[in-house]
Amino acid sequence: MKNPAQIVPWMSDEELAAWVRDAPDADALRKRLAIWMTHTG
Repeated sequence: MKNPAQIVPWMSDEELAAWVRDAPDADALRKRLAIWMTHTG
């Protein structure tokens, strides 16, 4: 049986927020917001 994936944080909360704000278009913003909401719980 294969081991489950290990997910480790590689951006701080501030870096992640800046990445969301820097989305180039509306579609990218929606995807980045989904990641942000998953991260914040």
